[in-house]
Amino acid sequence: MPKHLLSSSQQVIDSLLELGESLFYTSEPEWRLEPGTAAIDVAWLRRPGDGVPLIAFEVETTASGGIAANAMKVLGKRSDQLRKPLHLFHIVVSGGLNSDRPIDAATVFGAHNYSIHLFEDDREPLELLENILQVHSRVSDRVDGARLLSVIAKPPWPQPLLNHVANYAKSINLVGITERCLVQLSKADPNRFLPLLSNRLDEIWRAQLDEGHEPPDLFLEPLQPREDEYGSYMASVACEPIELGLIGALRPEVGSKAFDILQRWQEINHIGDKVGPFTGSGTQWTQYEIEHLGYMWGLVAALLFDVPGAARWCAEQPATLLAELRETDAGEVLLLAVWVLHIAGAAKATDIYEVVRDRVERAGGVSALWIARPEPGNPGEDGDWSQVFGEDSTAPSIDELSALVKDAGFTSVDPVGLGLSALLEDPALFPDLGALLAATLEGIRTADADG
Repeated sequence: MPKHLLSSSQQVIDSLLELGESLFYTSEPEWRLEPGTAAIDVAWLRRPGDGVPLIAFEVETTASGGIAANAMKVLGKRSDQLRKPLHLFHIVVSGGLNSDRPIDAATVFGAHNYSIHLFEDDREPLELLENILQVHSRVSDRVDGARLLSVIAKPPWPQPLLNHVANYAKSINLVGITERCLVQLSKADPNRFLPLLSNRLDEIWRAQLDEGHEPPDLFLEPLQPREDEYGSYMASVACEPIELGLIGALRPEVGSKAFDILQRWQEINHIGDKVGPFTGSGTQWTQYEIEHLGYMWGLVAALLFDVPGAARWCAEQPATLLAELRETDAGEVLLLAVWVLHIAGAAKATDIYEVVRDRVERAGGVSALWIARPEPGNPGEDGDWSQVFGEDSTAPSIDELSALVKDAGFTSVDPVGLGLSALLEDPALFPDLGALLAATLEGIRTADADG
């Protein structure tokens, strides 16, 4: 069979080949039917070298007289001559809405595992994808979620299908469209995929957002129904504040409710606001929260900044932890203090700011360069804190801190992107994230003052 000459038909074929790979098949174009010389446009094989495709596709440019013949070459032979696929999908790319030919083909071959789909019918692309996933579910319960959604996000598939397909796959218990894959896709293409991530986060927190249930106790109760872990250690111990911050940022109309849930969650779990062996690892947990969760609370403050009182509350969490620690010039403690300064400064919480500033001053101050570009966590693999101290050590006022951040040259960014990054990989691995968050908090503070 010759290669399709019209770009629209070839585009459908190319997409079906990618779609098969996303479902873990070996996709073959122009697959020859043995014996003979006839071929089908797309074959999905269970593994390379298989003699019979599990799923087959015929693509017609128009509803021509060849429809019946192309179906007949697969379904018209006896099973001892040609083993049949689980399903033959017959796609008409253009026209056919007013033709009897597709109806006739469906009538003749309807007793077989056969369906015909007219791409110009607005309902058909979604129905075709649902049928494909339904047939696939007879073979496997797994999909490559990121690849599947990336394929149907492109032509020839209509754009509104993404959320429908993701929900349908979940409804028939297909596994693979995970929270991690949605975060990865949203980071790469926020305009297209953030709505899907927003819907998934709403689903995770629906019992609290819509039904008023208590947030989970991490010590005693099973976690919400997430399909897989995000990837970072920060997310494994405290993805909930970041998720609720993202919900508030992506859906401002429920920001206050997300903040209420977060406050209650913190009352139950106390993550990063007190010394204690949260994970059963004793002092190792305390060390982690001192070195890393100041950044996390700064991130949540940026995400929920438009919610009244949220930024100040986020400053109070690491400030409370800091108050439990003895006064010292240890670098990790000063890092926590610096993050409190950035959050409190953005929130205009001068009382919190001045208490922590006095403590930094008593410790001898912090390098002005470093305070403007704070690490998101323990600096470097060897934990070298020497960069915290220098001849330019200072304990800046709020206005001085603002000037230092502006002079550092980093630009404010959308905190949603920082939130996605923190879920996937630990911020401490990327030192510039600290400077970006500091610039973002300063940008939010300045915009709020101008407004």
